[in-house]
Amino acid sequence: MNPIAATYPVRELQRNYRTLIQKAKDTQDAVVLTKDGTPDAVLLDVATYHSLLRDDYVYDEKKLLKLVQAAEKSLDAGKGKRLVSWDDLDA
Repeated sequence: MNPIAATYPVRELQRNYRTLIQKAKDTQDAVVLTKDGTPDAVLLDVATYHSLLRDDYVYDEKKLLKLVQAAEKSLDAGKGKRLVSWDDLDA
């Protein structure tokens, strides 16, 4: 999905619904509908909608807790590194 979705006023959907639906189908991306300049709804094609429903990611709290504990141990052992910017992650 594109991080910057196409955005249209709700009135545009009322006037040109076929065009906006086709845009959602062609791009397989969200079309954001705004009301008074504020996001109000999202239009998706059926295939994209179903792919979002199939996302079966399960949050594994135990695994995440173990990773946090390992990171804390590493930090306590003096192996931590202060990050000043995102570029420091690559260093």
